[in-house]
Amino acid sequence: MTPSPPDPRIRRGCPGADRTPLAGPESIRPALFLDRDGVINLDRHYVHRVEDFEWVPGVHRAVEMAKAAGMWVVVVTNQSGIERGFYTEPEYLALTRWLVARLPVDLVVHCPHLTGCPARKPGVGMLEAAAEILPIRREGSLLIGDKATDLQAAAAFGIPGHLFGPDSGPLDDFLQGLIPQP
Repeated sequence: MTPSPPDPRIRRGCPGADRTPLAGPESIRPALFLDRDGVINLDRHYVHRVEDFEWVPGVHRAVEMAKAAGMWVVVVTNQSGIERGFYTEPEYLALTRWLVARLPVDLVVHCPHLTGCPARKPGVGMLEAAAEILPIRREGSLLIGDKATDLQAAAAFGIPGHLFGPDSGPLDDFLQGLIPQP
């Protein structure tokens, strides 16, 4: 089987990774940053296969709401399972290509490292990478995550972060009042 060509919407957020812009400065707008495990999909311990992936209720509608409000939708995800040897980066990329074919996100930025990389949350490297790839206006942007490290990254980037968890209800309901309505 021939591997799929790279998808320009899927990038590493680490230093030295590809920062080729996907849009010009005339397209500047705020972004809805979403963590992956626990926000887009149920956190089932290092999800890396389609058969283990289960959507968080309301995630599709949440992305539709953000898009209708004129926001970029960017996934920022620590993927230390790669460095830990639980799965390979090609396995992660295959699942991510499957995800972006089903959820209309504008960009997915990941860090495969366990320690020592400024991209790994609570570092801001993935958020900064996203802002180089897409013209993101910080004013009006926000990050939804399920861990304190997500909120720390948001604060360091200068945007609000909101903690989402299993008791938060559907993601679209959670975002009511956080995303401007068109």
